[in-house]
Amino acid sequence: LATPFFAGCIAPEADSEEVDEEEVESSEDALTPFQWSTPASITTLSSDNAVALGSYVGGVHLVHTGGTGTNLYHTVYNGTSWSTTTQIPNQKSKNRPALAAMGPKGSSLLHMVHQGETSDSLWWSTFNGSTWTTNSQIGMSSTQAPVMATWGAGLHLFGTNTHTTCSGSLSSGYSCSSSDFLWESTYNGTTWSPPQEIVTSANSKINGAAGASVAVYNGVPILVVRRASNDLWMYTQQGGVWSAGSKIVGQKSQSAPTLASYGGYLHMSHLGDSSNSVWWSYYDGASWTANVTIPSTTSQWATAMAPMSTKLVQAFRMNCDGVCNRMVEFQTFQ
Repeated sequence: LATPFFAGCIAPEADSEEVDEEEVESSEDALTPFQWSTPASITTLSSDNAVALGSYVGGVHLVHTGGTGTNLYHTVYNGTSWSTTTQIPNQKSKNRPALAAMGPKGSSLLHMVHQGETSDSLWWSTFNGSTWTTNSQIGMSSTQAPVMATWGAGLHLFGTNTHTTCSGSLSSGYSCSSSDFLWESTYNGTTWSPPQEIVTSANSKINGAAGASVAVYNGVPILVVRRASNDLWMYTQQGGVWSAGSKIVGQKSQSAPTLASYGGYLHMSHLGDSSNSVWWSYYDGASWTANVTIPSTTSQWATAMAPMSTKLVQAFRMNCDGVCNRMVEFQTFQ
């Protein structure tokens, strides 16, 4: 079973049909974890991996692998209930996909990129509100599940390359180690750019990437990357250049975090350093709040979040010690 590492969320384009996250003013009142609803199961929905969420045309779309196997399935939340789950024809993945919407109001598309059924090759398809296109390879690969968000004039895709370095000699023997480096590619509405490993303003690459999430907050693209020792690092982009990055104090995760802009804040949830409890904090443009556990909320894999106009939606694979039929749960923040 492949562990899903990356988590992503949608940053809508201006004049799009998606939630305009940046027009929602922040509240002066402190947010609390008790604003999260009690987790509820999504009827008849199960998944063998983490799930993906994306905001599109007023709803939240969930794509997941089935309870067994690698087929991909799709369901939509309208703010009240989930639609009947349907299989996406001829699409399989060994991990959860990345979802992001792009395009002007009335003609936007929900884009999906995912790894192959057994390979790291990346496949791409789009959803127009009624049907998915046949997926096709985009000439890229990622050692971990990809993540996407939309800003500027393009759709930004992130993945990882593995570098292996060895040291030693023939007489003493060699010692080798591997590390994943984060890369970025942009879709301009016609073609994907070649993936380029990210070089930060400190002229360094983002290595040790063991999971990431990307979102746009107040017009600024933000990456949070899980690195060595489960530490979470934040990177911001200005003028097309990613910052040197800074460690988020007091926050660790054994899996990828997830980000979503809602209600004037950037929200983040993630698993614990060594537990399956789900932790939550938010960013106001200057600092992160101390993370706290969400009551009665645990997850087997990385969580996923996506905003609606009146609530923030979170979904995850149910965590249990025994047989739980790989059920998927969700909750909302208001």
